[in-house]
Amino acid sequence: MRRIFLLLYLFTTCLTLFAQQDEAPVKLTIEVRDSASLQPLADVMCRIVNSKGKMLSYKIADGKGCLNLTAHQEDVLTFTLIGYGKRKIGVADISQQAVCAQLHCI
Repeated sequence: MRRIFLLLYLFTTCLTLFAQQDEAPVKLTIEVRDSASLQPLADVMCRIVNSKGKMLSYKIADGKGCLNLTAHQEDVLTFTLIGYGKRKIGVADISQQAVCAQLHCI
């Protein structure tokens, strides 16, 4: 009987430790601009991709090039717009919570 309680205790302790390792999501406000003119770009798609390459969600920039999103530290943000090159930014590489992403015209 003691072994069962000990195993149950160890199992629940391990689950608690694994649950605490998950990092809290980061709330980001991003402004997307043209790299040459620095004008805001509307309708830019931002895909949130996890470390395994699976797309978790996406957001579309508003008319002022702004979007608000929530992502984890290990996620990667991929910005795309027709006529512009693709831009990837790791959430861990973002030092501030307000970010300006610049896209290059192709």
